[in-house]
Amino acid sequence: MGLLDWVFGGGRGGKAGGAAGASAPGLKVVPLAERQPERAITSPLVEVTEANEDGRNRQLEIAECSAGDEVVLSIEPRPRMQPKAVSVHSAKSGARLGYLPIDVAGYLLLHLKRHDFRTVITEIRGESDTAREVDLKIEFYAKDR
Repeated sequence: MGLLDWVFGGGRGGKAGGAAGASAPGLKVVPLAERQPERAITSPLVEVTEANEDGRNRQLEIAECSAGDEVVLSIEPRPRMQPKAVSVHSAKSGARLGYLPIDVAGYLLLHLKRHDFRTVITEIRGESDTAREVDLKIEFYAKDR
């Protein structure tokens, strides 16, 4: 069995195609409708005034969002001896909106094995002529075992 078979669902008990092959390795959409969150925390976004790799300003991406929109968290590897970063992306466009503060990112990484997360924009502060600031609510759901 080759590496590609394993990555795309053919190895280690996975089945080719279907749900196992539909998502990237290690990533899956978890239905949360039947569960209640154990707890929730709030956090601001940081680095919201930087430009993304494609050149678009994150402020333009934030302008397209509104309170109540879900966002996607992504762990970004960092060079050795630096803490991992958790970036926040728009669920609509996939564009990076910013990052979680390093202490919040560390807290989430500690709970990654036991919890699923749902993250929602709670508030966007600021006008179009100033930098918009974004607050998030992160809900923790116990993983099904």
